Amino acid sequence: MARAKAFETSVIVSLFLLIFLATLPIETVAQTPAAGNNAVYNSSGTCCSGSGAWIDASAFANTSTDICATIYGVLSPSTYPAAGAVIDARGLNSVNSNLTCASGTTPWFNGSTYEDKPSVLLLPGGAINIAYTWVLPNKTKVVGLGASSGGQTGTTLVASSGFTGPQVPNIPLAMIQFGDVNRTQAVTCLSSTGMPTGVCFGIAIEDLTLNGGGSINPHLDGIVNFDSEELTYVKRVNLYQIIATGLQIENSMFSNQGGNSGPYSDITFSPGPSATSSTVCAQMYSQATRGIHGLNCTANGTPAAAIYLDAVTTTLEDIHIDGFQDGIVVGANNLAQGNVILNVSGSSAVNNLIHICGLTSSGNCLGGATNVADLTIIGATSGGGNTVKDDLTGATLPNATDAHVGMYIVGEATAGGYSRFSTSKTYPTWFVGHFQIPGLATSCTATSNGSLYSTSSTGNSLWACVNGNWALVK
Repeated sequence: MARAKAFETSVIVSLFLLIFLATLPIETVAQTPAAGNNAVYNSSGTCCSGSGAWIDASAFANTSTDICATIYGVLSPSTYPAAGAVIDARGLNSVNSNLTCASGTTPWFNGSTYEDKPSVLLLPGGAINIAYTWVLPNKTKVVGLGASSGGQTGTTLVASSGFTGPQVPNIPLAMIQFGDVNRTQAVTCLSSTGMPTGVCFGIAIEDLTLNGGGSINPHLDGIVNFDSEELTYVKRVNLYQIIATGLQIENSMFSNQGGNSGPYSDITFSPGPSATSSTVCAQMYSQATRGIHGLNCTANGTPAAAIYLDAVTTTLEDIHIDGFQDGIVVGANNLAQGNVILNVSGSSAVNNLIHICGLTSSGNCLGGATNVADLTIIGATSGGGNTVKDDLTGATLPNATDAHVGMYIVGEATAGGYSRFSTSKTYPTWFVGHFQIPGLATSCTATSNGSLYSTSSTGNSLWACVNGNWALVK
């Protein structure tokens, strides 16, 4: 009986609610949202208006239209928000769209007109075939669904045979170009006064793979930044089968327009079997940046150098190198002052893990100039060859005696040479310990003549290594 009464009560309540809802006024639709836009209530509370903050590109999908043209169609109307929008192209796939972009086109360029408009572009998974440099406008971020080395998992931009680009002087052909210093595609990057400054901001790519195609595009770079500064970065990107330069920040012609950019982090570079002697993982030819944090460079043993550090006040951190003759070459082409190299390792296939250039010509160091000063190396581990080859002071720390170098610092030039400090016992340095007699704490050999030893214990406090023996100074 109790269950029957409960059931009757439930039915009565349900009927009451249905009658109440039926008496509520129905809101009229004030405006039909534009295709691809979110539907939102407008300022008066009336449903519904279109929000340009987020645009679904799949609303424009067509199997007869490629992905670049579809995105370009979203950017090109005058109704596109001036402040930019999130363009969600993740719904585009091989079923509803063509994932091969037409030659000479990009999401911002239709072959004749460039759309210099900001956006956050979300790319779909799978392989997207491109045949022309993606010149990213000011305040543009491109985000994929993840990177994978060589495979098609996540998002992969694949360079087609016969790849072309803006073809402007002094800028190499690349798959991705941050801004455009020569304004060939009307990338204005205007200042507050409306005048071109030659500097962009807020350009970034993350979570995708760039496949350069190997030998079919032998002169194709991966990513170049000659024009974008603050809020500019690269994150979680794989550079695959790129046999020119993977990542290049500025060059000799544009050496002050990428400063303050970065960090460039979690990057993998693997050029594959087509790598040549001129294949380079990364080159920093720049003013102060936020550095490279997390870079794995793996080649076939042919390339001359993995990283050229020709920058000032830049940090290279968490770097692993395999299959390059030199790992990090410092100061080969430009001033390299105030830099920090932190936690770098190399395999046995690397001849010189860190090569510091000086006046003399040596391998990848052309000589003729002393570009390096105030260089700090912390945590360098080699698998063979030399951990550090220093052409400035003539010091070489081989793997046989110095496979692990805790610290190696080169200061500035003086009348008597360069100041230097190292935790290695192979060359003069300054030791500190608790023993009053230094021989109990560290060795003194002919190669370490000039080293100092100081102790905090009572009695004798300072010793010098002279002719392979410790001599009391004080």
